[in-house]
Amino acid sequence: MGKDTHDYVNLSVNPELTDGDVLSIGTKLSNLQQYPVDGISRIDASSLAEEH
Repeated sequence: MGKDTHDYVNLSVNPELTDGDVLSIGTKLSNLQQYPVDGISRIDASSLAEEH
């Protein structure tokens, strides 16, 4: 058998959503996939700027 491959999907969601909400959305989307989902993660990112 060949080596397993992974693809990644990045989605933007409302930052006010709770972790549980994001997990619920990810779980529902995973049910629409042909192949099993290996994991669901949340990464929060912000742009920082100095005030002048």
